[in-house]
Amino acid sequence: MGAQQATKLPMAAESKQPVPQEDATPGIADSRSGWWRAWRARFGVAEVSGTVAAAAGFAFGYLAAGSLLAAAGLATLCEAIGFYGCVGAKTAAAARRATAHLSGWRRMGAGTWHAVKEQLASCAAAEVLDFFLIRPGCMAGAAWLARPLPGGIWLGFAVGKVVADVAWYGMEAAARRGVARSLAAGRPATSCLRLEVARAVDSFGALAAAFPEVTAHYAVKANPHPQLLAGLHAAGCRFEVASWAEVRAVMKAGVDPSTVLFIHPVKLPADIACARKAGVWRFAADSETELEKIASYAPGPRCCCASTSGPAARWATRASSASSQARQSSLPGWPAHWA
Repeated sequence: MGAQQATKLPMAAESKQPVPQEDATPGIADSRSGWWRAWRARFGVAEVSGTVAAAAGFAFGYLAAGSLLAAAGLATLCEAIGFYGCVGAKTAAAARRATAHLSGWRRMGAGTWHAVKEQLASCAAAEVLDFFLIRPGCMAGAAWLARPLPGGIWLGFAVGKVVADVAWYGMEAAARRGVARSLAAGRPATSCLRLEVARAVDSFGALAAAFPEVTAHYAVKANPHPQLLAGLHAAGCRFEVASWAEVRAVMKAGVDPSTVLFIHPVKLPADIACARKAGVWRFAADSETELEKIASYAPGPRCCCASTSGPAARWATRASSASSQARQSSLPGWPAHWA
């Protein structure tokens, strides 16, 4: 066995594996896949629904009336219903997410504008010619030209629809670029901060879905904008504050103070007292002095101690009597039931 291994090892060393060749044009492949993903996300379901509706409308119109023009017209109408039904539902859902921080007429107006600029404006511009001229003309004309072929009417319908789709998507892309240029012309020429509440809400939703056993808290000091706080609150997010001003900010957004975490290494006594009076009852402490300060200015809260071993644990144990319900955690600064 040892001799066999000794003779096999050099052979294995001499064997050569083919070296995989790297793609010489990764940028082109990425752009193509990116275009396909973008189209599928934007129109995929709507295109399938519209195609099925168009086929059903063409078949019914031709079999009932025997006219290619009537069949093409009915197919165009049915396709528009199926296609824009999906587009409208998706656009309405996106507008609803983007305006979650608003209410009443303001939300309705902002949602309508969001739907128009993101989707409906470019589709409407392309649909004007498509609905009345291009699509029925292509389907009826191609079906008429293909009549001599076996199944030529249905083949012509399919070819005509593909031609009309290519024309429509070309016009829609051009209109979308025009809308983008028009919107860009009205933007400030200098640098500015753009707040996208919908993206923040979506990020929170993804985080909450990935860790369903965890209650996520947003650090208000990162960005205390009222619309952002209101949007996150509406989505079910909780908040962590570091001052009385931040407590007031989340309260203005409709947040219940009893759900707020007050976390700061050196809190102002006045901030502690005001927060406790407002209803905040969970405070973090990472020193004996801080724990005693909380016990003095906010009697009766629950405290999160920053360590469970060594000197820090000893001061937390000694000072626990100063606070009615001081708690310790296996995670630095985060009790398990607060996570």
